[in-house]
Amino acid sequence: MESMDIEVKRIGEQLELIRIGLINYFVSNSLLFDCGTTCTAERLVERVNSKVDPRLASISHIVVSHAHFDHIAGLAVLKARFPAARVLAHPRIGQLVKKEKVIEAWNNENKEFCEKFGEETLKFDLNFEIEEVGEGTLVSDMKVIETPGHSADAISLLNEEGIMLVADALGYPLSSKNVPMFFHSFSKYVESIEKIRGLAEKVCLGHNGAIFSVDYCDVALDEAYKLREEIKEGLTEDELFKRIYKEELSLYPVSTIKGVAKLLVKRSLEGD
Repeated sequence: MESMDIEVKRIGEQLELIRIGLINYFVSNSLLFDCGTTCTAERLVERVNSKVDPRLASISHIVVSHAHFDHIAGLAVLKARFPAARVLAHPRIGQLVKKEKVIEAWNNENKEFCEKFGEETLKFDLNFEIEEVGEGTLVSDMKVIETPGHSADAISLLNEEGIMLVADALGYPLSSKNVPMFFHSFSKYVESIEKIRGLAEKVCLGHNGAIFSVDYCDVALDEAYKLREEIKEGLTEDELFKRIYKEELSLYPVSTIKGVAKLLVKRSLEGD
């Protein structure tokens, strides 16, 4: 059984990282960026209730980075703890949360993920208002930047210090390497990385406490192009799955990472 340790780090004048297991949460003034899973969100709520982190008590805005289970399942837990908080996300997410099959899939992935940490889960739904945000929208002290490619509905947040919260727009940071994550579109993934490189000075990814200088964009680009070339030269879904299902990604459901491999192969072979 895996442990779900907690790391708290100040990374800007008003910006704080709270890493719970594999999931990064970010707090800036009254804004909370990203929702994680139900079990990581429960741990975050425990910090609120114990008053160990007073900044968390005043959350009035919850921003969803994109619609994958490990970034949205925890929203149900967070909204229950902060019922007056406004939930903000890309317009597409408001439609997805109304689809029963999507909610069922997120529940299944969330349950299997949390069980690896010995955490029980309850079935959740997300039937509450989600406000639409898009390019340039100001939320508290941060600006929304659309960064599709990993997913069609991905958004990042940029503050005045040049710190950008990018979730999975730069891939998944394993302990040993970067794993590209262009599930939606290879070309849009590359465009978003280049966009981030032109706007940010520091990038904060969605997992494992990963915070880097903007030069990490070059790493993400190099790995994306290298993987696409390997796939075009014959790297198969099964071979790719065996390559990436390790370290932190081995804590995800097998079906999820097999789906990752399938999408990466598909997008690589679609052309530029």
